[in-house]
Amino acid sequence: MLAMWEGSSAGGDLQEGGDRTIFAQVLDRATGKALSQKVTVDKSVVGNRYQALKPFPDGSVAYLSKGSTVTSVKVVRFFGC
Repeated sequence: MLAMWEGSSAGGDLQEGGDRTIFAQVLDRATGKALSQKVTVDKSVVGNRYQALKPFPDGSVAYLSKGSTVTSVKVVRFFGC
């Protein structure tokens, strides 16, 4: 199971920006025990308080982020080993 969350040193109602960091970690789906180290997602990927991960039949999972222009998106895709 893939867990994904955001952290920040800033307080209050977080706005999109560099103060937010996205993390991901593989967990055992039965026990919740960590199976991998926490990974920091590239800062160019912007988080969202309503994160949604899209599963695929090959076991991978994708997360969509706004892109560097108003007409683009960034995709982070996590693949299992």
